[in-house]
Amino acid sequence: MGKDTNKIENSLKKKKRRIGVIAIATIVIISIITIALITHGQKFVLTDSKSNIGATSTSSTKSSNDKTACGIKIKFLYKEKYWEKYDLTNAVYKTQDDYETAVCNYIDEIAKLLNKQDWYKQDKDKDTLYLKLVIVGKDYYAHPETNSRKEEYDDTMPIYDYGSSLADYTPTSYVYTMTFNSAMFDHNIVPLVHQLTHLITYNQIDKRTSFSDSLSIGLGEYVQKSLGMGIDSCNHGLDIHNYVIEHKKIYENNPSDNSFLEYMNRFLIGGSDFYAGAYSSGTVSARNYSIECCSSFVDYLVQTYGLTNVMKMVEGYDESIYYLFNPNGLSGVVSDWQQFLANYPCKMTWDEMSAFITGFKSTHGY
Repeated sequence: MGKDTNKIENSLKKKKRRIGVIAIATIVIISIITIALITHGQKFVLTDSKSNIGATSTSSTKSSNDKTACGIKIKFLYKEKYWEKYDLTNAVYKTQDDYETAVCNYIDEIAKLLNKQDWYKQDKDKDTLYLKLVIVGKDYYAHPETNSRKEEYDDTMPIYDYGSSLADYTPTSYVYTMTFNSAMFDHNIVPLVHQLTHLITYNQIDKRTSFSDSLSIGLGEYVQKSLGMGIDSCNHGLDIHNYVIEHKKIYENNPSDNSFLEYMNRFLIGGSDFYAGAYSSGTVSARNYSIECCSSFVDYLVQTYGLTNVMKMVEGYDESIYYLFNPNGLSGVVSDWQQFLANYPCKMTWDEMSAFITGFKSTHGY
């Protein structure tokens, strides 16, 4: 009887061991499957069904690595797999991670420079920012509807205003779309800091970066030059005041452009019409000149009043803000800026600057 009892107990022990082995094996298999699914899930395409970003496509590739900047969670979206699509020989950022790290670092630096560390706290319910990158390639300019803008790609720095927007994405997140042309990959130049400056200065209540497009554009150029690649969008890093002065002479000496110059001179530089009006004129030169003037104006304001006061102007309700700094308001500030340019000691002629830009473009593969 004792022997039978021992046999039964041994049999039960063996069964328990087998069950234990099976249970452990099952757990291991489930873990492997779970890891595989998670890894595969990072490759899924994210559908932008919650917003209207991306006019020609509703899907984006999603970065698997989330980052933070100024305390807000940053997630990255891409309309295409750009680091697989383009030759990276001349790319500003050789890897996608390099780009994402640069974006977060720039957001921190811009916020600190402009004293806007709490820029994202306008909506207490938002704790995440989706940053979507859209690259416009040469094929865009070959299209019949946009072929007229091919000169912008061939003859100027990458333009930042093909489209950028900040919008609600989910109840707890924003989405900001930045559109650049492919010079970011083809020519090692990109006005990334300018675009991120618009993001950080965007007022969610007023739905604008400033009451004045000229101040907004000029501030973006100032910060791009200060923190970015040392270059503005149109003057390629040359002295902006010298550049504006010499560029103006081109219009003064060309009868066909005189009407445009008179048109420009009628504008109050603080008004939105200065930039928008020049852009709508349809010429690259006019658009460039308007951006240069915005850049020169804001650079002068920073030199004269300091960046803190310039930010007060940018954030003002309307042009009446200028009366805090000049008894004649906007007209007085503009007059002082024009006098500053009249007395400015230029060191380069237009031909010398044009030669510099030609050399600059050559080194960047244009």
